Amino acid sequence: MLCTRISRFALEIVYAEVMKKVQHEEEGVDEICSCTIRTRYLLPCSHQIQSGLPIDVGSIHPRWRVQVTLPPIEVPNSMNADALAFVKDPPLASARKGRPKGTRRLPTSAETTQRVSDRIEKVRRCRPCNRIGHNRRTCPKLEIADELALKKESSVDDDEGTTVQHDDDSKFEISDDALCTM
Repeated sequence: MLCTRISRFALEIVYAEVMKKVQHEEEGVDEICSCTIRTRYLLPCSHQIQSGLPIDVGSIHPRWRVQVTLPPIEVPNSMNADALAFVKDPPLASARKGRPKGTRRLPTSAETTQRVSDRIEKVRRCRPCNRIGHNRRTCPKLEIADELALKKESSVDDDEGTTVQHDDDSKFEISDDALCTM
């Protein structure tokens, strides 16, 4: 009868106290009980168990008792229709537009490759001649071509080529084919 009306936790504590009593009888040790189980949990302690009296439900505090039947809940038999009319329905959950705030946007493959290429420093090359070490503004190929274009306007054209004069007043001929390959 004690097992069905008392909580399992309380029964485990009482069982531990019974085991203390059995161990003390076997060892023959007379230990003074401090009654901490009685004061803390309001359950019978080992020296009460040693007295040999049976443990009944009355010696255990009511907070450790388990009620088999629950008290009935009062429910009104008829509901008022006017009271139900004023009860509002809960708001409908609708999906929000766009990406949720808690998630991050996945980068595209182009963005990923762009990040990788940003890490690697590119070698700068001259655009007209595609060589390293100078840029378009300081390209020797363009300097020669610009110089030739200016001189071409001022000089006389021959059938074989163009006569170009340098600052040192020396003349030399450059064929039209050489100008195209520069």
